Amino acid sequence: MTTAINKTSWLLKTVVLTAIVCTLLFATVNFASASEAENAEQDASVAATHIEARADADVVSPFTNLQYKLVHWEGAWIVTIRGIISEDLVLPATVEIGVPTGSNVDWIGEVYAGFGSQPLGSGEIAPPYNRVTEGDLDIYTIVLNQTHAIQVEYVFPDNPLVESSEDGAIALSYTPLNDADELWLATAIPAGAVVPDPQFRELEGLGPNGEISFARVIYNAVGGETYDTVIEYRTGVTEVERNLAPWVLPVLVGSLAAVAAAVFFFFVRGAKTEPEQKESK
Repeated sequence: MTTAINKTSWLLKTVVLTAIVCTLLFATVNFASASEAENAEQDASVAATHIEARADADVVSPFTNLQYKLVHWEGAWIVTIRGIISEDLVLPATVEIGVPTGSNVDWIGEVYAGFGSQPLGSGEIAPPYNRVTEGDLDIYTIVLNQTHAIQVEYVFPDNPLVESSEDGAIALSYTPLNDADELWLATAIPAGAVVPDPQFRELEGLGPNGEISFARVIYNAVGGETYDTVIEYRTGVTEVERNLAPWVLPVLVGSLAAVAAAVFFFFVRGAKTEPEQKESK
């Protein structure tokens, strides 16, 4: 009799324990499902917010100056894209900046715009970033709180050097996301080199190894349009050539040619007509 009661008690305990375990498992599964649904809803909310920001042009502050610059640094080509908004805009301000799809962006931050205050600390903006891919661009939406300029940096995956009749040439190409009053396509050339084409503007400042930067300036750049240029440079120039403005040498050559033509006309032609005048006498 006692044995039967013990068996019944053990069976009852087993049933109760099993019921408790099943209840806990059921509650855990429901909680996990609810959490996943909530996370998915939050992700959808973030994506919807970004899409709304992209659709509403009034939310995004336009760049008055957009600079695409390619430099060679420690064995790699690094791209920096800097966008500057009008100093008349009141912060905080929302901006959008596009980089080629799949670019490995390793730094985003607020930088000095050339006016106003310097950013506090490094100015780096901590991830996660609000990013969406559209076509060939990864679009980053950033809120500027300290300065009127944003900068994005990433490693350029290709070799920008191209063949040229000069000592070197660097190809540049960029598609701005939105319109900009000015778009600069810039690069740094080796120390001591010169850019013979006067259409390229020399920028202020030197690189860590004395590099000089030059840029092609495009006014009223249109968003979605690709702009290309090739900056050719010449090395091994003399100090005199380096200090001359790019237009001085062509003008000097042209002036010498004009003088030579004048000398030929007045002296050589004059020497030919003098015997003719003597014969006529």
